[in-house]
Amino acid sequence: MSSTKKYEVALSFAGEDRAYVEMVADGLKERGITVYYDTFEKADLWGKNLYDHLVEIYQKAARYTVIFISKHYRDKVWTNHERRAAQARALNESYEYILPARFDDTDVEGLLPTISFIDLRQHSPQEVCVLICKKLGRDPLKSKAHEIPSPWSPSVDGTAIFNYSSYNGRFRIGDGLYLFGIFEEFSGWVGGKRDRA
Repeated sequence: MSSTKKYEVALSFAGEDRAYVEMVADGLKERGITVYYDTFEKADLWGKNLYDHLVEIYQKAARYTVIFISKHYRDKVWTNHERRAAQARALNESYEYILPARFDDTDVEGLLPTISFIDLRQHSPQEVCVLICKKLGRDPLKSKAHEIPSPWSPSVDGTAIFNYSSYNGRFRIGDGLYLFGIFEEFSGWVGGKRDRA
């Protein structure tokens, strides 16, 4: 296995699953892991032929590729392109290059049912970060709690439920100009009012 890869891990996912995957990407970045996540690469991607560039990323540039499997992932042209590039690499490797993580039980072409996966219905994004760090042989507890990205809900309306005892009491709600961070020590929201712990 080459140690000269540009990225320690590349993330392949459908846009519908971005909120979860972004928390994984943020958590890895905060822990000092070099990660290919498209949002981190906007300037570099600008003007590139993505068809060729994504083959380079998923076939050659990363030590591991995490594939976030869902019904959306299976049905997208670009995710299938990324998966095929990763599978071409996996065919020639003597170690587990593709790390499947499942949002649901969707079958994806070329991924055998005997391949061990992480069930995302039972693991938080931060738990996935810890597992990736361990897979890389890195100390997952290297960062302090306040440096780890908080969970995020992109919705600007509705209800967000979270546990203030995790992530140093932090949570992000909204997106873009309407992104708000909650950092106070409250146990939750009750009828639109904050309920102190």
